[in-house]
Amino acid sequence: MKDQFDNSSYKTERIDISNAQDFIDYKLRELVEYKAQDPEKFVDITQESCTAHAQQTFINNPAIVAFGLYDNNKIVGYSFIVHPDEEKIDEPPTFGGINILADYRGQHLSRLLHSARIDYLINDTQYEVAQAFILPDNEPSKRASLRAGFQKSATPLNEDGMEPYALDLNAIRSQKNAAASTLEIPAIIS
Repeated sequence: MKDQFDNSSYKTERIDISNAQDFIDYKLRELVEYKAQDPEKFVDITQESCTAHAQQTFINNPAIVAFGLYDNNKIVGYSFIVHPDEEKIDEPPTFGGINILADYRGQHLSRLLHSARIDYLINDTQYEVAQAFILPDNEPSKRASLRAGFQKSATPLNEDGMEPYALDLNAIRSQKNAAASTLEIPAIIS
């Protein structure tokens, strides 16, 4: 089925020190949205604490690789990967949630963030599998993850009550290699 949405004006980019302020600005816009939805729940979160959290968690933490979703140089969403601790090197990296501003939801933009993370993992790491944990009632995240190639794991719910999903990175690498080899044009011998 062909997508009914045109995602051509959007791009994804890795978030680092060079574009950290864009990300902080996004987190502040997101905070405004959250406070509008539930003022009492977010009453204690200030612009300063939001900025400090974004800086500490997503920008200055080497275990987290974050990606921004941009609409004409304005960040409108983000997602991230959490690498396992050095002591747990045999564990797979974990896909963090996808956050997209309300005005941009429903356009299948999560596909772009999933693609950026998958490309990063298959090109820049040697991991064989990635994992994600999704709340049982979060149907949009489940659908987006299944579209990206994740499969629900047989493992029971984790300690936070979330369902585990796994993505076979080696299978994706094999598919990409097979596709690339079919694109090679054989030399013509005269």
